[in-house]
Amino acid sequence: MNCARGLGTHGFARALFLGCLLASPTVATAKTSLQDLNSADWSVNAPCDLAHNPPTKDAVWSFIGHLPGRLPDLGKLCDFRFADLRRQGTLSLVVSDDAGGTADCNDVEIFDKSAGTVEQYYLPPGTAYLGDPGVEDINGNGHFEVVVDEIAGVEYERSRSGTYLNCEACIACYEYWPRVYGWTGNGYTDVSSQYPKYYERELASLKRQMAVASGPRDLDCLKAEAVKIKHFLDISKDAGMTDAITWANRTNPGPSAFERSP
Repeated sequence: MNCARGLGTHGFARALFLGCLLASPTVATAKTSLQDLNSADWSVNAPCDLAHNPPTKDAVWSFIGHLPGRLPDLGKLCDFRFADLRRQGTLSLVVSDDAGGTADCNDVEIFDKSAGTVEQYYLPPGTAYLGDPGVEDINGNGHFEVVVDEIAGVEYERSRSGTYLNCEACIACYEYWPRVYGWTGNGYTDVSSQYPKYYERELASLKRQMAVASGPRDLDCLKAEAVKIKHFLDISKDAGMTDAITWANRTNPGPSAFERSP
């Protein structure tokens, strides 16, 4: 079966995924359905590997919802990726979901199949969003990491007197801080300091956005994010002090490691 063909539409992808499941002797004898990722082959070198032949969102959400301690109908799946994060021959599943909360897509989790069990790793709920594309080969060396955009600060509207209006309805924009997570043997940990080139590219992107920002609200948040990256890269100790002092003093954007669920 040629798994590299016929992936132009979701319909073909569904058919391919089902075909790949049925192509595995182990899966076939287990009476596997399309919704059952427990029996699918998560191997990097599988004939129909999940990274290039992904299942449907329904299949992924059904798999997660039936794990111990989960509720099948709670929340929704927003996005997912299969990638070789551990570099041990087995793919990992990275997802963003809302966990049934009121905020949208603000939970990021990682699932690994190991020794017949599924390990779950997660950030504290409601703190971060999966970046775009979220799973990246940052250095172009075949090693994949997870990029998470954490909310590091909030820019509020200002009154006519110049003071900030600290209320939910007065939020002008959010300040995001991208963190890079990688497998370090015992879990997925913040390895951002190992990727300065990534933050240099982010800073260059922010500068381009600032040059075409349409209003002071967007510009304030872009400046704040740029200031934090400059501090992180140790480019300038007083970067942005004049017009972004509010954000420049925030030295701890958020949690520093994925926490493993019990």
